[in-house]
Amino acid sequence: MDNRELFESILVPSAKRKEEYESRVHGKRVQISNAARAAPAPASAMLARQARRAQARMRRAEGIPGPTPSTSSGPCRPRKMPYSQAIMMNTLWLTYARELVGIPDSDSQLESIEQLEQNLKNPAQSQNIQNTLLKADWTGAELYVVRSTNASLVHLCGIVVQETHETLRIVQNNQEKVRTIPKHNTVFRVQIPTSDSENASLLTFELYGNQMRYTLPARATRKHKARKTIELS
Repeated sequence: MDNRELFESILVPSAKRKEEYESRVHGKRVQISNAARAAPAPASAMLARQARRAQARMRRAEGIPGPTPSTSSGPCRPRKMPYSQAIMMNTLWLTYARELVGIPDSDSQLESIEQLEQNLKNPAQSQNIQNTLLKADWTGAELYVVRSTNASLVHLCGIVVQETHETLRIVQNNQEKVRTIPKHNTVFRVQIPTSDSENASLLTFELYGNQMRYTLPARATRKHKARKTIELS
């Protein structure tokens, strides 16, 4: 079956199918969606609730019973994790972060590292790097809570073992309990060493949790405007 026969088989019977094919399809590139591909996850918790309510309305209209508590399950949330496993995750994340920021692999390329440090002193260059980090995967990163509307979270430091739309779950040094930190109204600090050596210099960045919300696929397409301050209310 050629393109014209396929196009005419999709349309309802019409006397102008030939003209429509010549004007719309012939000689043009047509994007056909993949019906078997799963729909992307909602970009926010509010959209996820709206999607669940819409699916529930469709099930009620068609007389289909909803899922029972025994069959419905959310994401697995570990309550404990050995800190030694978190350190291995952090080692992999540092390699990923250095590539993301543009830090050279070899210590001999000191000029490139010095140039990167000079770029960080430029507000425009520093903002570009921060925008890149906002779209990064934070699983395995060691984060320090600088400010938060919840005073009990300030000064907490740990390695991220799980990320959700609105929270980061971390393991602190020499502990196994996994703590949950909300992204909303929280400022995090992350330090990226320029190499694996102990005497390597550290690149420090402060990131606003309000801009780190949502998961990685949703953050990859979001754009953030540069602001002098972000109020934490």
